Amino acid sequence: MIDRVSEVVRCYRMEINVEEANVMISMEILPVQLKIDQTQLEKVAYLTYLCTLIINNARYTQEIKSRTAMARAAFKKKTTLFNTNWTEFKEKACDMLIWNTAMYGAETYDTS
Repeated sequence: MIDRVSEVVRCYRMEINVEEANVMISMEILPVQLKIDQTQLEKVAYLTYLCTLIINNARYTQEIKSRTAMARAAFKKKTTLFNTNWTEFKEKACDMLIWNTAMYGAETYDTS
């Protein structure tokens, strides 16, 4: 399979950066060793792709904790904004600043 990927990549005059390439296998029944151009790819349990933490066990608890921490940090940056008595303004600001940060990419979560 990887050899086929290498062939297609070369057809488009592209290269796979073997030093940066990783392999994530969620359920390994037999030992698997994947190589590209005689270089074995490193197996990883998690990786970050487009600011999203991808874990091999398909659990999103770590990603949710990370997003919550980012939302908390965004909230702390705007503490002077939330010290006013304008309740409606606070709610709108919270929707715009905090929940957008917390829920970014949430549509990709597998909740099954």
